[in-house]
Amino acid sequence: MGVTGTASVDFAKAKDHVASVIASIAPHDSPERFRGLGVDVIEDYARFTGPRRVEGGGITVEARYTVVATGSSAFIPPIPGLAETPFHTNESIFNDRTLPQHLIVIGGGPIGVEMAQAHCRLGARVTLIEAAPSIMIRDDAALVALLRDRLKADGITLIEGAGVTAVSGTNGAVKVEVEGRGTIEGSHLLVAVGRKPNLDKLNLEAAGARVFELRQGHALDHSIWLTAHLRQAPFRWAWAFGRYRCHSGDINRPRRHHRLWGVTVCRRLVQHQRSVVFDER
Repeated sequence: MGVTGTASVDFAKAKDHVASVIASIAPHDSPERFRGLGVDVIEDYARFTGPRRVEGGGITVEARYTVVATGSSAFIPPIPGLAETPFHTNESIFNDRTLPQHLIVIGGGPIGVEMAQAHCRLGARVTLIEAAPSIMIRDDAALVALLRDRLKADGITLIEGAGVTAVSGTNGAVKVEVEGRGTIEGSHLLVAVGRKPNLDKLNLEAAGARVFELRQGHALDHSIWLTAHLRQAPFRWAWAFGRYRCHSGDINRPRRHHRLWGVTVCRRLVQHQRSVVFDER
């Protein structure tokens, strides 16, 4: 005896659940929590005015060590027509409580794949476009093959090895021109081609550092390089966390490479010495 039937998903309630989970963890990285740990929290943008000097909120802080952990934001590629077309990033799509009829995702990295599969399983038709030869291009090919099969089995249309040449449209009706594939029409557009570190307001040049962009297709990789006088003791003052790297040495032959996560190290700093956090939120 078999059982058959259909199931439906309340998309709005699913989004409300996501919002409630995000809200539940917010207190863990709130200014109040860190003040309770003994950290001086200055709620303003910070900018370097020297190798060991940071200003923000009318306050100047001189410190032996500086941690650059400013997070990242969605990278918006220079696709013709994108600026005039409504689109989502991973930062805004959670605000949409209406199930897309046909979601077109540009970018087959971790964020694009995650959002594509989630919306497909919630009932949306999804097309995922990746300019590189494969989705998840930096990951193990055998594992990516398993993932590709799973996405196709879910019903996602995959387009690999074809870049987007232009986009156009209005709310609820977007068009995406794909190289060699013609026009794809959908109701919603998600741009998920990578992240960029939030470094613009830091004035890193005053600290003796320079930022370089390494581009792979639409994806960006960022490096922070310390200039010569900062590479020697006692000027070893900086760490970079998350989506950027901190190097010293010749640009083509780095001698040190720090890619660390900020939370663990910041907790250790709090335990052993006075700490100041600039938080622009």
